Amino acid sequence: LDYKGNEIIIDTNNIKDSILLKLQVITTYLSFFVFGLSDETIGVLIPVFVKEYHSKESTISLLYFAQFFGYFIISLFNDQCHKIIGFHGVATLSVLFMGLCSFIAMFQPPFFILILAYVLCGVGAGAQDAAVSVWLGKLDYSNELSNLLHASYGVGCICSPLIVTRLLLAHNISWKFHYGLIFVLTIVLTLLNFLVFRHETKWKYEWQLQNESSLNLDEPRSNDNSLQPEDTSSDIRNAIRNSKVLALAAFLFLNVGTEVVIGGWTLSYLIKVKNGSMNEMSVVVSTFWFGLTIGRVILGFITPRLSSEYFANHIYNILSIFFFALFYLSSSYWFYIATIFSTGIFIGPIFPTTSVYAIKVLPVHLHVSGVGFAMALGGGGAAILPWFVGICCE
Repeated sequence: LDYKGNEIIIDTNNIKDSILLKLQVITTYLSFFVFGLSDETIGVLIPVFVKEYHSKESTISLLYFAQFFGYFIISLFNDQCHKIIGFHGVATLSVLFMGLCSFIAMFQPPFFILILAYVLCGVGAGAQDAAVSVWLGKLDYSNELSNLLHASYGVGCICSPLIVTRLLLAHNISWKFHYGLIFVLTIVLTLLNFLVFRHETKWKYEWQLQNESSLNLDEPRSNDNSLQPEDTSSDIRNAIRNSKVLALAAFLFLNVGTEVVIGGWTLSYLIKVKNGSMNEMSVVVSTFWFGLTIGRVILGFITPRLSSEYFANHIYNILSIFFFALFYLSSSYWFYIATIFSTGIFIGPIFPTTSVYAIKVLPVHLHVSGVGFAMALGGGGAAILPWFVGICCE
């Protein structure tokens, strides 16, 4: 298809009908696996960083704020980045940015340099999270594919504490090798993203935006140029003013924040409060991420059969709160595992299900900017709530 003198390749939205689309989806899954591997690293290494940097846990938790700051910065420019470098450029550079963070961290830099590195990581993670969630949300079988995407993230989170505690620290190998592993994986994935998404250019993004807007009956009708999708800054202002975006952001703030608190602070809680051992309690933390992953895989196929994603999330929220309350009241190792696993199962599908629901209820011109902004504020929950827990730990 020719668009403004540039050739764009339009592929099917059905993963069953395209080999290229299969490769693209698999690449996003691998990228989110590394995303999870990187994201859970902070929580796993909090006890190590406290010793290495001679700091308090509340100080180390500033790394969560740094990552949120990067998330927030990129949320203001997500739509503009797509218009300048396309989904191809965003997908490629987002993984590279996370890799650069790991490259810096593996040299154990001064703490303020590590904070800056995690700002860079937040930029990459935020760009990838918003871009891939929107891209995948427009494909056929979006609920199933989105839940599997975030299940890949969960697998990375499962592996992170096991790699650090069982393979590295248990054998007196420096934690820096963990960052080295992430760096190598991100370099491979940067090349893979560059190759498989080469047709997802800025011209294709612009064509899709205009084409989908013209077909979307819910798109606002106005002669005011401030509502035209070509004006990137207006998209950001519209996103901030849109009540649906704000409601989505508030929900993700609590959901993502809770998820990171459970995944990031449970290990410290079980060691300090419950007097557990590092090796045994790291298994409990991995069990949470295992449950989260299983929940996304299984419930991702059940959600489309319920009345709506909105109704499904109500059920998942109630059950996750119930099982976490049981975890808090637990006193035995196996009961910890059973209850935190169940918590993970029901908290798992909430985020991807919300992302799919957002694509359905938001106007087309707010898909990238609106979802990106909401996810950035969700990242705020991932920073503020863990930091607040860190203060409580003092």
